[in-house]
Amino acid sequence: MPGADPIQDGAPVVLRVAGLRLAFPGARGPVEVLHGISFHVRKGEKVALVGESGSGKSTAARVVLGLTGEWGAAKVSGTVRLDGKDVLGDDAYIAGARGDRVTMIFQDTVSALNPTFTIRAQFREVLRRANRRIAHAEADARARAALADVRLHDPDRVLDSFVFQLSGGMSQRVMIALALANSPDLLVADEPGSSLDVTVQARTLALMDALIRKRGTGVLFISHNLGVVREFADRIYVIYRGRIVEHATTAQLFADPRHPYTRALFSAIPRLNGTQLPEIPEASVAFADPLIEHQGCVEPSWAP
Repeated sequence: MPGADPIQDGAPVVLRVAGLRLAFPGARGPVEVLHGISFHVRKGEKVALVGESGSGKSTAARVVLGLTGEWGAAKVSGTVRLDGKDVLGDDAYIAGARGDRVTMIFQDTVSALNPTFTIRAQFREVLRRANRRIAHAEADARARAALADVRLHDPDRVLDSFVFQLSGGMSQRVMIALALANSPDLLVADEPGSSLDVTVQARTLALMDALIRKRGTGVLFISHNLGVVREFADRIYVIYRGRIVEHATTAQLFADPRHPYTRALFSAIPRLNGTQLPEIPEASVAFADPLIEHQGCVEPSWAP
């Protein structure tokens, strides 16, 4: 069927977000920044959440992983189910799942890695998330294998290094290896490689793609780079100002973008012929039809 999910219908859903809302207190009342968004990721599937800076994509990812402690009085509602369990508000559960069943690659990997500990110490800590009794020798052996998987050919030197002793590309590969060390069910990748030059970024993402296929990990891939998304993702959700405005397979979306905002994003891709990039007028993305879902790729209705 045109537009059907590229993953078999029987593949389990590892993440299902339904009606997710987030509001911050304001001088004139609550200010809502996520407006009831819904999306899902199946095992082994790569799903992209695409939008411009400030659209809410990274905010949604932080809610999924329970990284909302610094938001104070923010109000969150809806459901976030990991492997069928509603984890929204269950801080103890999600804290225990992070680093084991669900992991994240942050946009700035140099800042995400702890500068005061060696890479070896950070691998040991991550691996202890899945097995508290793992011996140092076993953890180090698994760390070497993980670094070999990301094509770092001098693993002991890397393991004994601090992050500031590594290049940006090496830091990115270390972060990928750490994120996949426990073969998580879900990987959230927030603009991975955005700080790298395009050649290193392409190689790094190709490597990450091969590793997640090998492990069957589901991926929520957050990006504003449509070129990268086209090569990486199976399905795409387009988010604008905290709302999902379009949902389709990658092939469908690039062949037939339907929402005005999606078309505006495509028209803003730089061209080599020097064509001036257009502005995105507010009126062109009015929410007369707030969500366009292509035939065969409809987000199913779902009750918590």
